[in-house]
Amino acid sequence: MEILDFSEKDTELIKQEIDKKTIALIISILIFSFVLFIAIFIIIDGYSKESNEIIGIGIFMLIVGLVLPVIMLFPIMVLYLDLKDKSKEIIKGIIQRKYESQNKRLNSYSFIVNDDEFKVDITTYTRFDKGDKIKLSVAERSRLTLSISKVG
Repeated sequence: MEILDFSEKDTELIKQEIDKKTIALIISILIFSFVLFIAIFIIIDGYSKESNEIIGIGIFMLIVGLVLPVIMLFPIMVLYLDLKDKSKEIIKGIIQRKYESQNKRLNSYSFIVNDDEFKVDITTYTRFDKGDKIKLSVAERSRLTLSISKVG
């Protein structure tokens, strides 16, 4: 395992990932703003009816509406730290397993190399086979796969 500096391509990949996650964060903030708005009305309604249960539900919604956007901000901050550090880890190994996770709307693809999971896109997933010797470069903090190539 060796540590290298980012190339321009690596920097662009990190910026693209930040853009994707930022859009998701903005949408979630809009949704949670609506939840906060509703929570405040529930709390006010609870006070007017002197109902501790309704007030409790409103406070719970208020806490959820404030905490979840902060949790969603964490992966973006990790990517910004990767951009600041500009260092990537080079990992050499054999693809022990290819893993495809499917649900109704989203498929994700991963390779297991040296007992660690690395997410890849569909084109990379189809280009490599189990048992291939590869060299991965990943961002140090976020573990975002920056590039992958066959060795030997």
